Amino acid sequence: MIARRWAGEPRAIPFPSTFAAFLTRAYDCIRMAAISNLNIKMAGSHAGVSIGENGPSQMALEDLAMMRAEPNMTVLYPCDGVSTEEAVGRWRTTRAAYMRNVAAEDAGHLGPDETFRCGGLEVLRENAADVATVIGAGRHLFEALKAHGQLKTERRVDSA
Repeated sequence: MIARRWAGEPRAIPFPSTFAAFLTRAYDCIRMAAISNLNIKMAGSHAGVSIGENGPSQMALEDLAMMRAEPNMTVLYPCDGVSTEEAVGRWRTTRAAYMRNVAAEDAGHLGPDETFRCGGLEVLRENAADVATVIGAGRHLFEALKAHGQLKTERRVDSA
């Protein structure tokens, strides 16, 4: 039997969401969805080492590498609630997309008037006297900012 979509009928978009460690168990299916250019949106929560209380069996560490390795896959890793909301709004693509989230409650980075950009990077602190580069993504952005503060205090260097 061939299913036919009628004009004006809304198209359902699959949106699986679970712990990132469990979502990656379906990697062979995710790979085929990406290769086939399917419009599937996935959300993996509780990713990274920030969920130590749940134990290593629940920590997704390889999910970013797995999803980035796939063709036609958009990978998003927002750092706070504002950027998560903005990222979800950008999912109006017709290809596979994965959003990695962590279970953490941090003060937001983006203000309500700022916009989330897909792709690229943003330099948050910079100074001509810098001797190190600290990189952070997602929730770990806040750890990178703390490290910057500690290095700044230790070296007594002002930053812009």
